[in-house]
Formats: sequence, C-alpha cells, structure tokens
Amino acid sequence: MAKEVWGVPVKQVRSAARELNKLDLGHRVDVKLTGEALAKEFIDVVDKVLEEEGDEIIKNFSDTIIDTYNGLLQGGGYLGDDGERVDQVEPVSGTQEAEPQEEPQEDPEPRVEEPEEKPKPQPAARGKGKPGVIQSILETIREKGPVTKEQILEELTRRFPDRNTKSMRSTIQVQIGGKKRPLRLEREKGVTLLVEDGKYSLSEE
Repeated sequence: MAKEVWGVPVKQVRSAARELNKLDLGHRVDVKLTGEALAKEFIDVVDKVLEEEGDEIIKNFSDTIIDTYNGLLQGGGYLGDDGERVDQVEPVSGTQEAEPQEEPQEDPEPRVEEPEEKPKPQPAARGKGKPGVIQSILETIREKGPVTKEQILEELTRRFPDRNTKSMRSTIQVQIGGKKRPLRLEREKGVTLLVEDGKYSLSEE
C-alpha cells in the first residue's frame, strides 16, 4: 500500500479526515478509502464545508486539516503554476497514460485546395493591464485591510464575475491559509502580513 498520496502521507490524510468528521459539519469523509479516492473525497468534503459554512469555519480546523488540504491541492493537480485553483488534470499520479496509438491511415480522398484561411485574431491576453486573482488578493489586503477571507472573496467575485467562486475560495486558502509562516503569499510576493482575529493587513515593515 502506498505510504503517500500526492506527496502527503496517507496516515496524515486519514488523520485529518477523522478530525474533520469529528467536527460534525454535515459532510463526512469515508476513512476506509485509500489513495487518491481518499484524497479526492477529503478535498471534496472540505470544499463543500467551506462553500456552505464560509471561511469563518476555518477557525475550527486544526493545522492538520489545513496543511493536508493545502498539500493535496498542490500535489494533486488542483493548482496551476501560479498557485490559482484549477480543474484537476488527470492523471495526477501513478502510471503515465499510454501514448495514443496511431490509427491506420486510409487512402486520403482527393481534396480540393481550399484558399488559405487567414489566422483568426487572438483574443487579448487575459487581464492585460489587469491583475490576476493572486495579485488581486494582495491588492485587496493592501487597500482594504484589515479584511477577512470572506471579504477578500467578495472583492474577487466583484473583479472576476466569470470565475468559479469555489476555485477562488481555494486560491485564497492556499495563499493565506494555515498558521505556518511565511504564508505562501508572503513567500511569493515578498511581503509580511499581519493576521489578527481572522483579518489580514499588510505590515509596514
């Protein structure tokens, strides 16, 4: 049996799942699951709890729950290179997918030369001149702090109405969640955050 799933010890995932179940938040993780099935269900349950209860519930989460959640998001392909939450890409671990076999080619039918199609104009790069989600988290803290995660989420929802709220909530949690310092946002942006009563502001140092 694998000792780790997505870089997180299975024993830690199961322990975090038990602690989450003890909070009795209306959703439970089946701790009899193993490997990726256990990891996926743990993430799904935390996502549902955060969506239903809001970020205030994180105060009830132990460090084990928070660190496990963040670790699985990172190792399981739920985060892009920039740290933003994305849809999971399969497979996240294990054996590599077999390369697709080329199908035998049939004799091509005679084709009429078509006029060369002009390349379609590419849409402007997303957010050209506009900060992305992570930069917006920092800007919200800088401009409106002290702010809670829920207030940051409200600002992100206003700035990015087409983005998935659950994904942005996860991005916030990954960037400034947990108690281990420095937080990811601090490491990546070279800033120091002040955290008091669940509210975030930027240190002047």
